[in-house]
Order: sequence, then C-alpha cells, then structure tokens
Amino acid sequence: MGDKAMAQPVINSLHIASVLVHVQPTQLAATIAWLQQHRGCEVRGQDPGGKIVVVLESHQSQGGEHRILDLIAEAQARTGVVSAALVYHQQLDPDTADEPQPGAVNTTATADN
Repeated sequence: MGDKAMAQPVINSLHIASVLVHVQPTQLAATIAWLQQHRGCEVRGQDPGGKIVVVLESHQSQGGEHRILDLIAEAQARTGVVSAALVYHQQLDPDTADEPQPGAVNTTATADN
C-alpha cells in the first residue's frame, strides 16, 4: 500500500444529491406535493412542461444513499412520472459540510459579477 494512509469512511456522513424528475404536466402539482412530504427533500425548480429539480439530504444514520435511491425508485413508480434520474451525489462529513470543499467552484453571483 505504500506510505499513503487509506481514507477512513465517515461514520455519520451526510449525503447530498440532486435529482431531475420529469412528469406528465398534469401530474406536476401532485408529484411536487408528494416530494415535499419527504424529510430532507427540497424542490428547487420546476417548469410547466413537467421537469422538477430536487435536492435531497440524508445522514448515514437516516439511511444515507439508500434512502436517496429508494426515493428515486419510488418516484419512478409513481403514476405520471416519465423519469427520475440522479444528477449529482456527494458524501460529506457533517461537521464540515458547510465549509468550502476542496476543488469546489463558487458559482454564487455577487453584485460585482
């Protein structure tokens, strides 16, 4: 293994994911209401054509990535859902999750931009 130490997994890691859900437009409101009932699930955007941008957060102790994957599977099985796809996933240490992450790009617009 050489002299590099293997990274230890974070016991109570925080999982952040972004999911794009595409639904029939007639099911948009019902699907958003269903999504908002789930803890750690936030609808961040939608369009009248039926696309919904969702951000999910789950601690390892709450099921972590399994809870996120289960929600995607449940969404895919709902009436009127065309697709639900994982777009982004990151596992963080909850103690440092609010700090800038190495290699992250700040895309926050400011008045100077």
